[in-house]
Amino acid sequence: MKVTILGLGLHGGGTGAARFFASRGDDVLVTDLRTPEALAPSLKALEDLEGITYVLGTNRMRDITEAELVIKNSAVRWDNPLLAAAHRIETDISWNLNRITRPLICITGTKGKTTTAYLVHHLLSRKFPLCELAGNMGISLFSLHKTDGPDPLVLELSSWQLRDLRMLGTAIPHRASLLTSLYPDHLENGYTLAQYLKDKEYLFAQDGGWSVIPDNLSLPFSVDRMPVYHAEEIDLGIPGVLGETAGQALLTARHFGMTSQEVLEAAKSFRAPDHRLQPLGVYRGISWFNDSAATIPEAVLRALEAIQPDHLITGGTDKGLSVELFREVIPRCTTVHLLSGSFSKKLMESCIHPFFGPFETMEQAVESALTHARPGDRVLLSPGAASFEGFLNAEDRGYQFINAVKSLGQRDPGHE
Repeated sequence: MKVTILGLGLHGGGTGAARFFASRGDDVLVTDLRTPEALAPSLKALEDLEGITYVLGTNRMRDITEAELVIKNSAVRWDNPLLAAAHRIETDISWNLNRITRPLICITGTKGKTTTAYLVHHLLSRKFPLCELAGNMGISLFSLHKTDGPDPLVLELSSWQLRDLRMLGTAIPHRASLLTSLYPDHLENGYTLAQYLKDKEYLFAQDGGWSVIPDNLSLPFSVDRMPVYHAEEIDLGIPGVLGETAGQALLTARHFGMTSQEVLEAAKSFRAPDHRLQPLGVYRGISWFNDSAATIPEAVLRALEAIQPDHLITGGTDKGLSVELFREVIPRCTTVHLLSGSFSKKLMESCIHPFFGPFETMEQAVESALTHARPGDRVLLSPGAASFEGFLNAEDRGYQFINAVKSLGQRDPGHE
């Protein structure tokens, strides 16, 4: 079969699809508008495979029309004329959902979905050793070890991935559906709040299954097609895990037969994923925290409530979101240090608070925060914006922050 991967990307779905179809002997072509240099990590992950054709830096119509199957990257917009010429379109999610019969736990939300997915998987792995994790965190469904059996699959779904499933009409079977939070997001390039909510709603608009939502979350759409369980905030004592995340994970684990005591015991060994309220330690007498995954203003507010920093590094690329919440966020800090970008420009034009920067590099922003911090202070990176004008993605931004902090010298003795 002739298969075209439209959008290799850097988050695992494209590489997983290319490896799957090439390994079974299909004629695979990978095309992406980005250059080989920009796609280097994904290309390296495929370098052991022979027979894949690469068309990078451009997209050709014939690579779509001549393919029997197009695997669409979620970043490819549905108004792209290439898609109208395709004979058959699937995504890494839709292709595999058609084959999966094991219990499925789908997790979506504006913020908190990755941490919730990792925590649910960590807890259930104690009872189900073959429980697997996949989805938006960069683990392709093509890497699944099994598509059937009693062990659950925990699947993180972004709004873009849900949009693809909705446009393709793909059913989401055998599922528990978790919604972690709901705020305006991704309101750039003509994507509206109504469309964003419609994509999130798709997970809850099908018959069967059951859902878990935070007790304090008001929904703008109906979930009456399935039983709804409301999770209260609890404290599992895990750094980087907020109360609503812990509550949803606990309730989900109990639905799969775990006792509260089993959950509490399993939680002791959980480490939250990087870039989410991540404590880096004490350097130069100052505590540093990495919250690079905070890409909306509401996430910055939650980070400030959790960390209570003295100094904030924030800003970046505009996602079409309002700066109004920063009128509440920024005055909570002694100093504010802006990363360069279109959203930072909006903050500057609003004159919300005195700031330093904007800084073109993470090293400059860290050095600025260090200059104004005193021993015992806390410095938090929580951008409240996208990253693409200065970094590959939010993870790259976070790792650059980690490296910049570590370059300040050895971690102070006696501190974790």
